[in-house]
Amino acid sequence: MSSFLGHRVKSRTSLHAESNDVIETTNGTLATNKKKKKFAEFNVGDEVEAVIKRKTKFGTFCDINAEKLVLISGPVPFKRLLKFQERVKAKIKTIDLEKRQVAIEIPDLEQLVQGRSSPTSATPAQTKPKADGVKVKGGSINMDISGLELANVDVNYEKGTVQISVKSK
Repeated sequence: MSSFLGHRVKSRTSLHAESNDVIETTNGTLATNKKKKKFAEFNVGDEVEAVIKRKTKFGTFCDINAEKLVLISGPVPFKRLLKFQERVKAKIKTIDLEKRQVAIEIPDLEQLVQGRSSPTSATPAQTKPKADGVKVKGGSINMDISGLELANVDVNYEKGTVQISVKSK
């Protein structure tokens, strides 16, 4: 024990529930017990289950249990309507082993997102602080809020919402 004196020790605990090949951790992330497949193990036309993992200005990326995330090919307005962590059926469209890149397509993408409203960006009036000492800084995909005395924060990953409760004075 004396060897730890004067050193910072980090401790991390996490709870998880296991089921067949999937583990769900306390922060809501999903992990899999399956070994990731190499791109060479896939063929163009293979049907895969894809989980939406990331949206950037370069495209929408999914996890298909491969060595890296893969890009969804298709019309941008429809891809924007896909939800984070949403599971979709897709087909391998292209495989480039040299560049280590794979593109997938969702055959019924337009039907899948039909009726969904496009994400709206807040106007400056909507992001204006309503309390003294509160600072709000918005970016294209994130928002920093400081100066609040928080009572509770609820995150709904499925809906993509955050509810913040502030301590009453």
